[in-house]
Amino acid sequence: MADTGPCGPSTEIFYDHGPGIPGGPPGSADADLDRYTEIWNIVFMQYDRSADGALSPLPRPAVDTGMGLERIAAVMQGVHSNFDTDTFVRLKKNAADLLGVPSVVPGGETPEYDAALNVIADHARAAVHLIADGVTPTRAGR
Repeated sequence: MADTGPCGPSTEIFYDHGPGIPGGPPGSADADLDRYTEIWNIVFMQYDRSADGALSPLPRPAVDTGMGLERIAAVMQGVHSNFDTDTFVRLKKNAADLLGVPSVVPGGETPEYDAALNVIADHARAAVHLIADGVTPTRAGR
């Protein structure tokens, strides 16, 4: 959560990819490796945190919950990155073909293109969702 605004106790649900994948449980020194993936979080919003850190009870406490669709897809497809799921792999391959650069395969080592293709694929996915929600892309106001 942010430094100010609604907050409260939270919990996360993690998927364990198994002992064959490097990494430790959340909170450990090896937590930033790939063994455990957060797939869901729940925040029990009870307070409003002000800039000075004071907590005031919210007039209407709520629960904020979210599950990462791409994270669940990664778990179900047995890959460790959202960008290695079937949808992103196809987007990245199409972008690579259009750009004339080598395609990146899941787990492949082409770091000079991999990050850029991840960004392109993520932006393409986001644009599709915006258009589906009725947002019309435009250059107006730029």
